Amino acid sequence: MNTVNPLSAGQPALRSFAEAARAKTGVLEKLATGGAINRASDNPAGLVSSETLRAMLAELEAESRAFERTTRAADVADASLGVIGDLITEAETLAVANANTAGLSEAEREANQMELDSVLRSVDRLAQQSSFAGRPMLRGTETLEAAGASVVLPSAATTDLGETQTGGERYSLADLAGGGRLE
Repeated sequence: MNTVNPLSAGQPALRSFAEAARAKTGVLEKLATGGAINRASDNPAGLVSSETLRAMLAELEAESRAFERTTRAADVADASLGVIGDLITEAETLAVANANTAGLSEAEREANQMELDSVLRSVDRLAQQSSFAGRPMLRGTETLEAAGASVVLPSAATTDLGETQTGGERYSLADLAGGGRLE
C-alpha cells in the first residue's frame, strides 16, 4: 500500500497560495504608490525611461522656479521704474514751468523748485532702495537672467538719467536740483 504524505499533497496548493499572495502584494504596492514600476524587476527598460523622465522633470521644475524668481525681480524693477517715470514727468513739468520766467512770480518759482528738489530726492531714494531678496535692482549692478538670456538693469539715479550735452558740457537730471538750470 502506498502512503501519501499529507504535507507533500498540499504543497502545490501552498505554492499556488504563495504565488497568489505575492501577486496580490505586487498589485497592492502598485495601487499604493501609483506607479507601475516600483523596482527594477517590474520592468528594467521602463525603469530607465522613468528615471530619465523624472530627472528631466526635476530640471524643468528647477528652471521654472528660477524663471518665476527672475519674473518677480523684474516686476519689482518694473514697478519702481514706473514710479520713477511718473516722478520724472512731474519734474519735467516743474522745470518747464520754472523756465517760463514771465509767467511765474519768484515765490512760485521757489515753491516749484522745492517740489522739484523733493521729486529728485524721491527718484534717488527709489533707485537706491528698490531691491529684491536683498539685491539692489536699480543701481546699475544687477543682471536678470532667464532662459540663457540676460539683461543688465541700468542705474536710475538722477546723476545717470536725462543725460544731455550742450556746448561741450554734460548735464543730467541731478543738475536741476537746487535751482540749477540748463542754459
